[in-house]
Amino acid sequence: MFTEQDIEQIGAHGLCVADAERQLLRFREGFPYLDICRAAVAGDGILQADGAAAERYGAVYRELRPQRKVVKFVPASGAATRMFKALFEFLNDGVRSREVDELLAGLDRFAFAERLFWVFRGGPGTPRTVVSNILTEGLGYGTLPKALILFHRYPDRNRTAFEEHLAEGALYAAGAGSEVCIHFTVSAEHREQFERLAAETVPFYEARFGVKYRIGYSCQKPSTDTLAVNPDDTPLRDGQGRLLFRPAGHGALIENLNEIDADLVFIKTVDNVAPDRLKSDTVIYKEMLAGLLLDLQRQVFGYLRRLDAGERVSAEEMASFLPVLSFPAACSVGCRRRSLRWNRSGRSVCCANCWIVRSGCAVW
Repeated sequence: MFTEQDIEQIGAHGLCVADAERQLLRFREGFPYLDICRAAVAGDGILQADGAAAERYGAVYRELRPQRKVVKFVPASGAATRMFKALFEFLNDGVRSREVDELLAGLDRFAFAERLFWVFRGGPGTPRTVVSNILTEGLGYGTLPKALILFHRYPDRNRTAFEEHLAEGALYAAGAGSEVCIHFTVSAEHREQFERLAAETVPFYEARFGVKYRIGYSCQKPSTDTLAVNPDDTPLRDGQGRLLFRPAGHGALIENLNEIDADLVFIKTVDNVAPDRLKSDTVIYKEMLAGLLLDLQRQVFGYLRRLDAGERVSAEEMASFLPVLSFPAACSVGCRRRSLRWNRSGRSVCCANCWIVRSGCAVW
């Protein structure tokens, strides 16, 4: 099925022929459905935290944060194509939708308005030239990653999504020595633009928030790319007969995430940012979640130390400190008991009735 050129191209992506064949097999056979046993509800999979709990867990995080290496992990390679879908349709097909009318009517309210008006310093443009200069020859937003687009207006200086992550990170992700570590995953062709923007903006936010930033970058692994296929599930090729690959979704960044050296990692996509007036809720719940995690970790380590010392720890005692992830009434193969037993050699948790192993932790 694959030519010598194909094999060379597959290898350049860090894949082998067997990997490519497995991808094609998945397209032909489909993917299995998830085995969902029940919905998560408050008290069973979902912790409902009131204000007191949020403050308690937030205090745990603030107490332990200076002793931990904290990293904010931001998937930031995504382009703004979908954001500007209506504008592209207007340019390509002349379809002037409601979204285009709203943009043109409220242009001065957008964070990029001043830069766009500078492009038109010789006079106002037609609707088509305005949209064209947003997407292409003027601002070039149609080909930029969302991180590099001006998102929010402020009295002193408007901010890109990249800058909003700098500001947000300073509010809850400053670790030892007031260092804010932020790691952006970027596309290789835009990395230089990210580095240039960081050089221009980081000193301003360091002075404003009294922190020191350490910015890191990585690119999505080409080995996570997937072959594009035709409707009959055969490999899709370009005009020169070369295979076409598609980058995988955010799930593929698990490999980048695994390379992060940190005690605690906050994950947030690049366009999921709020202006300063709305950041307080973000900080409260980020600190609460981190405090809950660190509190559970502290308790888990305590149980492990007891087990290492030869003490017996009952399943009921372990379950009592897991308000978020409770034990189900039955295991997936029909067992109707909740009883668990520790396997001392491998530190796995087994159902005492059917002995199905739940490796690594006591959470099903």
